[in-house]
Amino acid sequence: MPLATESPVIVRVPDTAPVGGHGRPLLRRGAAVIFPGQGAYRPGVLHELRTASPDAGAALEEISAAIDGRLDALLGRDGAATLEQLAAEAPDLQQTAIFAASVGLWASHHRVLPEGTVLLGHSLGEIAAATCAGAFSISDGTRILQARNEALMGLAVRDGGMLALGLDADRVSALIHLADDPTLAVACRNAPDQTVVSGSSDALAHVQEIAGALAVPTTLLPAPFPFHGPRMAPVAARHREGIRGIPQRPLSWNLYSTLRRRHLTDADDIREVLVDQELVTVDLLDAVRSLHAHGVRDFVECGVGDTMVGLVRRSVPAVTCQSWDERRSPHDGAGRRQPTPVEPASAEQAPEPGEPDETVVPAAEEILEALRTLYAEALGYPVEVVEEEADLEADLGVDSLKQTELLVQAAARFGLPNTNDLKVSDFPTLAHVAEEVQRRLDHDGR
Repeated sequence: MPLATESPVIVRVPDTAPVGGHGRPLLRRGAAVIFPGQGAYRPGVLHELRTASPDAGAALEEISAAIDGRLDALLGRDGAATLEQLAAEAPDLQQTAIFAASVGLWASHHRVLPEGTVLLGHSLGEIAAATCAGAFSISDGTRILQARNEALMGLAVRDGGMLALGLDADRVSALIHLADDPTLAVACRNAPDQTVVSGSSDALAHVQEIAGALAVPTTLLPAPFPFHGPRMAPVAARHREGIRGIPQRPLSWNLYSTLRRRHLTDADDIREVLVDQELVTVDLLDAVRSLHAHGVRDFVECGVGDTMVGLVRRSVPAVTCQSWDERRSPHDGAGRRQPTPVEPASAEQAPEPGEPDETVVPAAEEILEALRTLYAEALGYPVEVVEEEADLEADLGVDSLKQTELLVQAAARFGLPNTNDLKVSDFPTLAHVAEEVQRRLDHDGR
């Protein structure tokens, strides 16, 4: 039955249960489902979900109905607006699309979860997590999101965004202090080596400049607002008022709050938790470590891509991670992601920047093969998996910050000068990266 107006049904299953079939790995008691936030969308995903699963289709139609049919444009075959296009032209619809993808995936997969599974959300994903945990019907969860969207669109100043840095939160806090801008804040503590800041566009550019001087990789996220920062105060106030009359229902699944650092209960006002979270840091790292310490070893991402479970792998040991997104990163025949090598990739082949290993421009085939090897070693994949036309994010599960790091490594491999002008969105495949490397080598006369 679709997850809709009635209380979700908990399906009792054995201690281990297949996730989605097709030979995927088993989930044990002590599993967590993570609902992602900003960036968890790709063109056409809602149409894919709608046509693949009647339950997902019903959930998506209910979401669209709750906002007067506005989601319909993304449910059809031609609903191929990109994340960046939505951020620029319809940021509120972008937020709804991310929410809808998670709810649709949940509707089509949740019945196979073992008893005791815990749900948690990352930023925007907290609304989806609370909805799927049963605290709100799909329609009411959508209304909670819509009230947030209306508050965001009502901001007097809509300048700003979010920037991911390949650095721990303490050092990023020091960097923010150095930048000395009141709009800046640590928005997300994602992993030991990844932190996100929010702020005005000028402030983020300043942080990016400082980080570049320190050789810290950064990437601007496709987030249309400076979430989890001081500029969200009027949004939170208006959002709180807008959802005051929405009823909360008894939870049907365990729900963990990164804000409260504990499981929520029916005694909690979950609406207040969702609003309060908008003003503070999302501490995914603390949540993952806490759940891991209490025995959770299986993590599933319920959203587009597998960025969240990638962060989990970098945060705690001995875990099984997977995504319900069918176009996630490569897996072996049993549906498991290829393991990361125990030994680190060799750095012998990477010369220092500015010291090219060839005096002439290598052939296009040589550049491509060198990049395939570099990317495969960095990602822990077999070389044959890293195909030149594979989408680095949708097919290989490489998030934007990791793509930035790999571009830096590629530049070092071929002795290219500073690549701060490169945007990862311009290089969705390895073939695009190879073309840019050759173009720059040709320009330098090598």
